[in-house]
Amino acid sequence: MVRVPSLKPTQRLTTVPEMLHRTPNSAVIVSCLIVFCLASPSSQASISSSSRSNHGDPLLVETQSGLVKGLNKNVLGRDIHVFYGVPFAKPPLGSLRFRRPVPVDPWHGVLDATILPNSCYQERYEYFPGFEGEEMWNPNTNISEDCLYLNLWVPERIRIRHSGESSRERPKVPMLVWIYGGGYMSGTSTLRIYDAGIIAATTDVIVASMQYRVGAFGFLYLSPYFNGDSEEAPGNMGMWDQALAIRWLKDNAVAFGGDPELITLFGESAGGGSVSVHLLSPVMKGLVKRGIIQSGTLNAPWSYMSAETAANMGRSLVDDCGCNSTQLADAPSKVMACMRAVDPRTVSVQQWNSYWGILGFPSAPTIDGVFLPKHPLQMMQEGDYTDTEILMGSNLDEGRYLLNNIYMGRPGRGTENLFPPASTENLFPPVSTENLFPPESTEKLFPHARTENLFPPVSTENLFPPESTENLFSPASTEKLFPPESTEKLFPPASTENLFPPVLQGVGGYVSDTADVCGRTATIYLDILTPWPIYLDILTPGPIYLDILTPGPIHLDILTPRPIHLDMLTPRPIYLDILTPRP
Repeated sequence: MVRVPSLKPTQRLTTVPEMLHRTPNSAVIVSCLIVFCLASPSSQASISSSSRSNHGDPLLVETQSGLVKGLNKNVLGRDIHVFYGVPFAKPPLGSLRFRRPVPVDPWHGVLDATILPNSCYQERYEYFPGFEGEEMWNPNTNISEDCLYLNLWVPERIRIRHSGESSRERPKVPMLVWIYGGGYMSGTSTLRIYDAGIIAATTDVIVASMQYRVGAFGFLYLSPYFNGDSEEAPGNMGMWDQALAIRWLKDNAVAFGGDPELITLFGESAGGGSVSVHLLSPVMKGLVKRGIIQSGTLNAPWSYMSAETAANMGRSLVDDCGCNSTQLADAPSKVMACMRAVDPRTVSVQQWNSYWGILGFPSAPTIDGVFLPKHPLQMMQEGDYTDTEILMGSNLDEGRYLLNNIYMGRPGRGTENLFPPASTENLFPPVSTENLFPPESTEKLFPHARTENLFPPVSTENLFPPESTENLFSPASTEKLFPPESTEKLFPPASTENLFPPVLQGVGGYVSDTADVCGRTATIYLDILTPWPIYLDILTPGPIYLDILTPGPIHLDILTPRPIHLDMLTPRPIYLDILTPRP
């Protein structure tokens, strides 16, 4: 492993093109949004015999592992060379399950790199069958533990120039390396939205992506139960997968026309967290110095896990898989033999029993003392990292997608995880009302004299003297309260047309013309955080924006002709009575 001395970070601004096309020499944090999209073909590469002298074919590349042959694709009228399913590690099967990846053995002949590789083992999300917004994230290739493969997209013009010039004259272009997200529990580089054909067709940049193990297959941590030299369940196997893939790309960059010193990692969500880990980890020193981090960093609470937490979750999974965690103390090897014999489907399902609430994923990079030697925030505060360049950004409202998991009824994903018994005590502890309204505060707010002034003993008589009720509800009083003409003013014939224009008439009800009632347009904004039930009765001609967080029931009775925006988070029932012609 190459190590470079740690440099003191400095800050300065840079542009994306400048960042990609020069050697990094400074640390920079820039706010931006990177969009990675777009279009592609499905499962394992094969090797055929061929002579290594066939260098006239630009689709044939000689790597340090062996010859690979890709395919030509036309994107936006431009040709690119694509290489799918290039292995960088031995399949992590059998004794290699729950261990760090082992570099792939060199192969003889030509490897067929024209078919998308397997996706690493994971569950498919099938809560909403047929809904493209969900299915677009499910693996589109075979799910298997044999999944450690790379994909590359290379502009044809780079390959042709590269193969037609001497090694000294060959151009070297930057390389972008994509790391997918998925909460360290799911994801695959083969998704159509991750196809980098457009980037390769429109820029002088090589794009690569890798598969890495997710869930327990990539992050099971039982290292404390083994001696220091053991390779059993060390945690962070998925991070080591990524690191080995990056090492392979750096070693073979020149073969594809890339510059090994101009490698930029980029990823989203857990992929962004992974980029953060690589830029911070001492394991990666000398490999990469720049990253584009989208919607996920290492200081997010879901993006790392203490060794103690990871070991506890690992022990729980051992029990859930029927392998008896009590044997870890005396016979840990026996436990691992049992875990390797467990069907991958069982491991994949049982790991979710450790899901501890929204964003409480069962797997994450672990502070293992090696890949992450210390708490990431401590490492950043101490400047324990090399000179680094970073672009950062996030996507608006993307976290709302995760709320789907709360109400799906999966084991370990119910409302008890959103507000488990302990959480409401933490959120609204028994003494919270005293903290909010301590005895002395109410005395200051409402001294004893105030109640007498506010409600003197004779106040009810003054407010409703005996004769007043007679006047109020005398036979003629209802006519005074609601004379015939008042109802016409309150509910004029045209009011329903204002509230429900002709196209929406008949939607319902005899409703008031709120413009007459309120006399003006009013917009209501409510941001409510409370331990109590919420009862709202709202009548307004203006839009309504509600943002509510409560462990109690919510009762809403709303009448408005304008749009209603509701953002509610509660494990209890929601009762809605809404009358509006708008969304």
